[in-house]
Amino acid sequence: ADAVLDLGTERLEVGLRGLTLEELDQTLTDAGAPASLVGPLVDELRTAAYARFAPGALDGRSAQQIEKRWTRIVGALDRLGDES
Repeated sequence: ADAVLDLGTERLEVGLRGLTLEELDQTLTDAGAPASLVGPLVDELRTAAYARFAPGALDGRSAQQIEKRWTRIVGALDRLGDES
């Protein structure tokens, strides 16, 4: 999650670390990130926080699905820099 926030900071040129999920949502939106990125990113950060405190709640299949979603999010963040 930290690497994704760092990538977002680099691409959008706004600080994303240390924000609540609500603040992150607003900051990303204000910086011009599309809703199709903001919603999934915030949702996955929420899932990551949950998994951190309940690691047994996710099985291998869930982990694979989460990895695919993160891959899409990272790709979308990376493309933001190309649009500038």
